[in-house]
Amino acid sequence: MDAAEALAKNPVVWHGAFILKNHDIPIELHFLSGNTDFPTQCLSFGPADKRFLEVQLLHKIKELNFVFLNNKLKDNEEHCVLIGIPDEKYTVMNKYVKAQHLSSYFLGYLRAKKSIGIIQFQDEDINNIYVFPNCDYTNRVLSRIVPEKMACLEDAAYVLFIIIKNR
Repeated sequence: MDAAEALAKNPVVWHGAFILKNHDIPIELHFLSGNTDFPTQCLSFGPADKRFLEVQLLHKIKELNFVFLNNKLKDNEEHCVLIGIPDEKYTVMNKYVKAQHLSSYFLGYLRAKKSIGIIQFQDEDINNIYVFPNCDYTNRVLSRIVPEKMACLEDAAYVLFIIIKNR
């Protein structure tokens, strides 16, 4: 079973382009846990070819305040966890080629920089979207919220999006 099959029962809340530097890939975001209103409050909607999530900043993992982040993850009203996998609908590449592209460029880039991506918003109530490559931290988060899917996700090409409420 691949990641798309494992996540089939988790609702897709967004389709669009994930952009890092000058590269983009079509992804679909599946809701995993937290505040169900955050995706509609934070993510761009409209024509599929106009939707995008662009990483604006890189943040070194060793400098990240995990205590703050983990505290936010304890309260369902303070966070939303989404998982992004390659979207099979918007390009002619097959899912394996897209997974390889996501893994080799996007995830490889973040791992090489030992960083996570940050997407910032103008809305004062929403702080940031933290964009994690699959790593030990994301495996721990996923094992808490979707333990039954871990066998399929551990080695899959995915990006974990954690939306945090600022106030």
